Amino acid sequence: SPSPTMSMLRLTLARSPTDLAALLCLGLAWHPFVDASADEGVPEAWPSRTWIAAALAVGLAAAGVWLGGRAAISSWLLRQGAVAESRDEAAAAYEAHATAAKWSVGDPQPDYFAGIVAPRALRSPQLALRHFEAVRNLEPDFVHLNGEIGLALAQAGGHEPALPFFARDAALFPYDVIAQSRHVQCAFNTGQSEGIEAALAALAKARVAE
Repeated sequence: SPSPTMSMLRLTLARSPTDLAALLCLGLAWHPFVDASADEGVPEAWPSRTWIAAALAVGLAAAGVWLGGRAAISSWLLRQGAVAESRDEAAAAYEAHATAAKWSVGDPQPDYFAGIVAPRALRSPQLALRHFEAVRNLEPDFVHLNGEIGLALAQAGGHEPALPFFARDAALFPYDVIAQSRHVQCAFNTGQSEGIEAALAALAKARVAE
């Protein structure tokens, strides 16, 4: 299985939508309140619509800060997890990624990385599957999610339930040797003769293209 560090390099373009939402909220906060230049004096009190506009601007700014803050904390924790993974500290890497998932809003990466590390850190493929389910709720075909689900199911002893996920991963990444190899191996493990030839042909094609 590719390490979370290598997976991180593959996901540099997969950014959380909350980053964009935070920027949008902060951008809207500069909305002008009112043109208070009537006649030559300053009005004694702002009209009610001005207070509404001001309250809206403050609310948008607060929402932007809240979303941006959560995204920043989650990103920092993801980096800490990647560093721990590079040092082969699986338990620390899992803790960082799992904590990042709690702070994240709409970003599949923290749960994805936590799921990858969980079997090594805690010897729990079931825990990995819970993290992967959270990712599926956001993006069902997120990068190699299907292949990682297949691995977790196989580690839990379920080769037959794993086969459809390996097949889906192989279909999504036809030139990925690892995805094709997992699919072929699982097909052999389950004794599935149907489709084996096609799977082997896809693996050979991926190896030629590598």
